Amino acid sequence: MMQSMVANGKAICFITHKLEEVMSIAKCVTVLRDGKVLDTLETTQTNPRELARLMVGREVLFTVKKTRVNPETLLGSAAY
Repeated sequence: MMQSMVANGKAICFITHKLEEVMSIAKCVTVLRDGKVLDTLETTQTNPRELARLMVGREVLFTVKKTRVNPETLLGSAAY
């Protein structure tokens, strides 16, 4: 739908945190933080990691390492 609108000469203001969608849809991206414009970039000249860093103000981890926890260790065996 959005690509059809663009093909017909319409501009779109697409507000989202879904960076992969932005990269696939938009030609340029304006990053806001605390209500202020930080930067406007062409999607061909950036990537989701850079956009996330601009949005948050620091490097963002896209994967989280989780350690498996044994519930008995947390609550003790008396809880069972």
